Amino acid sequence: MRQQLDLWLASSDLLRRSSAYIDGLARGQLLSNIFPLTAPSDRFISHTSNGSLWMNAGNYDRYNATVDLITALDAEQLVALFHRARPLLVAAFSELGYTQRQMDGAVLAALEQILATPVIVEPIELTRESVAFRYADSRLEGLSRLQKQLLRSGPDNTQRLQSLARDLRQRLLEQ
Repeated sequence: MRQQLDLWLASSDLLRRSSAYIDGLARGQLLSNIFPLTAPSDRFISHTSNGSLWMNAGNYDRYNATVDLITALDAEQLVALFHRARPLLVAAFSELGYTQRQMDGAVLAALEQILATPVIVEPIELTRESVAFRYADSRLEGLSRLQKQLLRSGPDNTQRLQSLARDLRQRLLEQ
């Protein structure tokens, strides 16, 4: 995974790709073609109990390496980098049709998507429609793709990512 991150960071269009990725996150989307984090290598596991289909908590470990990599980033340094690269980011966001104020809003909206994700500690019931799993609870199924991905990472990983998002948000709003 570290090698993929290094390749992504070395790309010639990093700012444009970052802008598009942030724009997607702000809308609750995961644009894996833009920022390809390694997909979990293990299969998604579910189990049946009392006639209901449930997400297996063992799935959460599949996301530990990704969450470890992301949460190892220093919020203070990320915010400093954001401000240093701000003029270039504004230019990249303008290619998406954003003004500087809208760019700031997109960055905060991306963090809010993460912060608004519910932390579910109890077992999560699923349904299976053809090959795809869906959340049995319509409130969970109605979440954005980003938030559903966070649910699949488990409560501990979600809380770790939310802690980083909270720290980033606070630091960005202070400056």
